[in-house]
Amino acid sequence: MLELYDFILDRTRAYYLDAGITADVFEAVAARRPHDLLDLDRRLKAVLAFKALSACQSLAAANKRISNLLRKAQESGEAVAPTSNPALFADAAERALAGALSHAQSLTEPLFAEQRYVEGLTELAALQAPVDAYFDAVMVMAEDPAVRANRLGQLQQLQALFLRTADVSLLAG
Repeated sequence: MLELYDFILDRTRAYYLDAGITADVFEAVAARRPHDLLDLDRRLKAVLAFKALSACQSLAAANKRISNLLRKAQESGEAVAPTSNPALFADAAERALAGALSHAQSLTEPLFAEQRYVEGLTELAALQAPVDAYFDAVMVMAEDPAVRANRLGQLQQLQALFLRTADVSLLAG
């Protein structure tokens, strides 16, 4: 079954590349392995629209950084909190990101559930400023293991929100 899926995805990739969808957009969506072609098409169109937004490159870079941090944490056996604990926030940027993340989750959850990916990703573009501020002010890999796990957990929540549509860390500049 997996071989059939991969075959269909490969043929679909060729179709969309011929239709003008760039390889990075296709790969970002394909990484999520959509279950049907209509869903794939909706996601591709949404990511294409997202890529045209000014926030895209900053958020794609942040998601790439998040992916790298989480991968390294997993490889080294670092603890990652399942949810972030506001009591462990040491910086205003952490609190700001938590608030923005919570707001984005409440706005996008129904959109993603209805496969309204363009609207969902457009809402997520509003996270650019708090995400940029977070990475400017916060050292994720803090000395305190509890703070570090909390920060990694917060980033994992952010990544999961973007992954609802595509792996935007794969988008090229």
